[in-house]
Amino acid sequence: MEIARRLVSFPAESLAYVKRLVRSATDTPLAQGLALERNLFSEIVRLRRGASANALLRFKKITSPNRSFEV
Repeated sequence: MEIARRLVSFPAESLAYVKRLVRSATDTPLAQGLALERNLFSEIVRLRRGASANALLRFKKITSPNRSFEV
């Protein structure tokens, strides 16, 4: 249960990518597996940056035409 609670705290996309990597680990050559891991990690970083930017814009409002923000 402790492991399950910890896993639930991570984003669903990250967990899906980890499951994909684990499932493919036994029948994928090392170089190909490392390339897949690198690509999936890059995708997670891209998604997190996008989510962070969206959250930032959601909690701030534009107050003037010069697009300054007010907290």
